[in-house]
Amino acid sequence: MNTEDCTQFKTHYKTSRDPHQPNPVLQNTEDVSSATSKIRCHRQACVCLSVLCCLLLAGYTIFSVFFYQMTQEKDTRHAAILLNLSSVETDFADLKDNYTVVLSALLMLQKNYSDLLNKTSKVEVQECSCGLLGWQPFMSSCYFLSSDKMTWEESSTNCSRMGGHLVMIETQTEQEFLTKSSGSSYTAWIGLSDLAVEGDWHWINGLHPTQRFWFSHEPDDWKGEDRKGEDCAHLNPPTHPLNNWHDAPCTKKYHRICERKRC
Repeated sequence: MNTEDCTQFKTHYKTSRDPHQPNPVLQNTEDVSSATSKIRCHRQACVCLSVLCCLLLAGYTIFSVFFYQMTQEKDTRHAAILLNLSSVETDFADLKDNYTVVLSALLMLQKNYSDLLNKTSKVEVQECSCGLLGWQPFMSSCYFLSSDKMTWEESSTNCSRMGGHLVMIETQTEQEFLTKSSGSSYTAWIGLSDLAVEGDWHWINGLHPTQRFWFSHEPDDWKGEDRKGEDCAHLNPPTHPLNNWHDAPCTKKYHRICERKRC
């Protein structure tokens, strides 16, 4: 194309184009810019979506690991609880067996205690009533008047073996009771002597008599029968209804009166 042709083309283009219509070249440029912007937006959206997916994947992975660990810990705790429960059940079964054994033993002990209590009550009733053969009750004591005769020492030993001692007369009422119980021909040792110190009369428990019921001119420590004298006291009712204590050689053999306290 020569110069003239170009000039004619430009003149024709300028005269033939509508001034109110957009320029096609400019319009194409704008379309390209708009497409580029859209591509850029799509690309950014894809990047954001990719990042979000990565974050979600990472979160899911972390949550999965955490959930797995929690599940493992839960399973471990559950297994431990089951083991403890089994141990507790075993211990409970053992305790139940032991309780049964202890309960049986307790019932047996209660039965034995009840039997022993009944026996003790019977013994106490027997003792309180002086139920043993030959013992007589009076006031707070029981008295045994022997039918055989012994020396003073033998009599004291025999009373001890019977659970008592040679009688210790403390009141006039007791003296009158023993005098009446002995009878008119009964002579018996009592628990009074001056074996330790001559003239110092005391009961077998070491105490001195609070009341004395000596016969007239007694004690006299007469040495006609025994050169050691008379160091032991005996009851001789025929001589006087109240004052009938006499001293005599401890080797002589008389009856004996034993005493023991009632409950």
